[in-house]
Amino acid sequence: MEPQVEWEKARDAATKLESLLSDEVAYLIEGNKIKNVYSPMAWVRMCRMLNTLTYGMSVMRMIYEGKNNAEIREATGLPTTVIAAYKAWNTMYSDKLGSMLAARGKTDEARKRDLEFLALIGVSLREDDRA
Repeated sequence: MEPQVEWEKARDAATKLESLLSDEVAYLIEGNKIKNVYSPMAWVRMCRMLNTLTYGMSVMRMIYEGKNNAEIREATGLPTTVIAAYKAWNTMYSDKLGSMLAARGKTDEARKRDLEFLALIGVSLREDDRA
């Protein structure tokens, strides 16, 4: 199975996500509202997720730009093993969407939501890959 990204839809989804994140960050910064929103543990978890996501995006962009591990390490400060992990993460799941949809214990409603989300972000599957 080879899922395909419909790049126009993906670009639209990225634009919406950028706007949503920007709006949320602006809300937190405005008037020092941040102190009233998150518990320390929720803040730590959210920051870790955003840190991981942001570094992953940076690493993949730099790979696309033709940078080698040493250049990426210099720009990001990430160890080579972490850079390798991001590379693996980008490729190892590429053929797993069909199995994700068919995961044991998943309800038909959960599968439907997965398919709707994939379509929203521009990922399409062939009909025979959805089982």
